[in-house]
Amino acid sequence: MNKRADYNRKLRQRRSELGLCRGCGREREEGYLQCNSCRVLGTHDIQYQKDWKRKLKLEVLAAYGGVCQCCGETDSRFLTIDHVNRDGGIHRKEMRMQSGTQIYSWLKQNDFPKEGFQILCFNCNLGREINGGICPHQEAKIKLAPLMNVSVVTDIS
Repeated sequence: MNKRADYNRKLRQRRSELGLCRGCGREREEGYLQCNSCRVLGTHDIQYQKDWKRKLKLEVLAAYGGVCQCCGETDSRFLTIDHVNRDGGIHRKEMRMQSGTQIYSWLKQNDFPKEGFQILCFNCNLGREINGGICPHQEAKIKLAPLMNVSVVTDIS
């Protein structure tokens, strides 16, 4: 069992022993394992998880500059972490990570390593993947560079 699952199991057990809701830690009615919100509506714990994931993502984005390294996008809803060397699939398999939240947690636990990671917006990230490692924004600059007598750096890391 991994550390997170073990921690969550112990947390739920500890809350239950204290007579609190297993999901959120609030007071609960006698005979139930969860508070009325978690039991009937099922929204309290879900909202907590959404808020936690959003805060984690914002913390990671802030640690990496909060802006797309290619196009300059700053809206956090469009930003994501990119593996500079295009080895994200290998990294996720090695670490057994399946979601963005797990990647964000890993980055935080490892003190936000700067080597090998950058922020890209989803458009640039996908464009880079589809276009063989070069974002279409960068490709356009490369094509225009000879006409403008300038040199262009193709590595956006």
